[in-house]
Amino acid sequence: MGFFNRCVLAIDRIVERHRNELVVMVVHGGFIEQAMKHYQGVSGDVRLRPRIENCSMTEIEYGFEGDRSRLLRYNDLSPIGVA
Repeated sequence: MGFFNRCVLAIDRIVERHRNELVVMVVHGGFIEQAMKHYQGVSGDVRLRPRIENCSMTEIEYGFEGDRSRLLRYNDLSPIGVA
């Protein structure tokens, strides 16, 4: 749970400090999984499936229509030419 909590704290701080800005983060798949749990409101001890693919892109938009968030892409390999 410690890793999940640290990831959530980092995400919340970044969102607060960079409202209405584009922020790109290059992170490990473990961080992406924690971000997805946070986005979905799932407990930190839940294991998500499918697993995060290496070099995939996940895009979450925070602050959409106020404080809502939306998932724009998940585990997307198309930018590197993998179908």
